[in-house]
Amino acid sequence: MNEQRPYFKLIKAWVLILLGAASTNLSAQDIHFSQFYHSTQNLNPALTGVFQGDKRFVANYRNQWASVPVDYTTFSGAYDMKLFLDGLEHSTFGVGAIFNYDQAGAGRLNTTNLGLNIGYTHRIGQRNFIGAGFGLGFSNRGFNPDRLTTNSQFDGDVFNFNLPTGEEDIFRNENIFFLDFSAGVNYHYQIPKKRTRLDVGVAMMHINEPAINFYGNSTIQLPKRINIFGEMTFMLNQDIDLLGRVLFQFQEDYRENVFGIAGRLYLKKDKQFNDLALQLGLSLRTHSFTDAIIPNIELHYNRWVFGLSYDVNTSEFSTATNGRGGLELAAIYKIFNVKTLPVFKHCPIY
Repeated sequence: MNEQRPYFKLIKAWVLILLGAASTNLSAQDIHFSQFYHSTQNLNPALTGVFQGDKRFVANYRNQWASVPVDYTTFSGAYDMKLFLDGLEHSTFGVGAIFNYDQAGAGRLNTTNLGLNIGYTHRIGQRNFIGAGFGLGFSNRGFNPDRLTTNSQFDGDVFNFNLPTGEEDIFRNENIFFLDFSAGVNYHYQIPKKRTRLDVGVAMMHINEPAINFYGNSTIQLPKRINIFGEMTFMLNQDIDLLGRVLFQFQEDYRENVFGIAGRLYLKKDKQFNDLALQLGLSLRTHSFTDAIIPNIELHYNRWVFGLSYDVNTSEFSTATNGRGGLELAAIYKIFNVKTLPVFKHCPIY
């Protein structure tokens, strides 16, 4: 690649991923975060260890549709770190673990997941990196049948909770356990000693399509999910960055598209890893129609990042929610190790 035209390459790559992904009608039915860029191990195992720093702790919390009786609650906690191996001065390994818990609906359908991820990133130039990753998940899915109601409990005059549901013999299991596999690739671009960078990747989740059925002799499988993700940070000057993010997901007929833009203002930057910055952004999530408008704000303080967003529901369901979608919080803490001078320079990822 021509190292003399970094901005042209960056813009070209960004446009290509936008056009390529936008041409596909995508969606998802798994758990999701509006601040998906702060839950990278849920996006793509190839992003494990791809961050500025040596170790990272991440927490995400989402409460959706709290204004209606069937709210959705999601929590995610993750840890990942970089590993450098002697003799591989152009390569970086990332290892990570992630815990997810999601509860939804009147039947309290819940999913608990513990995932282990490993990523590998190789430098192919001063500014260009390619990576791949693999993930293994251990999951449990369950529900509470006592909270379900059916038309069999209507006695002709009123609804009677004491009447049988008529579904007692249908559910064979109330809890199921399954293994889950994922894999992905990622391209990373950065300008040395600048904040300008780009990540573009694609991942496949639920590669093995595990069985998740609760009833009968039939087998219901969790469909594969494809994620296409892009994030760009463009350093306008010493004090201001412009950010753009896109996410396209599809899982059979379910689709989710998210487009976001943000600006970051550095209020203090006196030395490395000792920053104070404020970021304001706006995202749009769509399916076959506009689903939500998502204003978001972030505070960057030293090694901490705090994110707050709120989904303003614009779909047909807004009649029930009165536009109140989901509150979401994110917190990130990074550790930077003090390193001795090695014989060779480790593969740097900013």
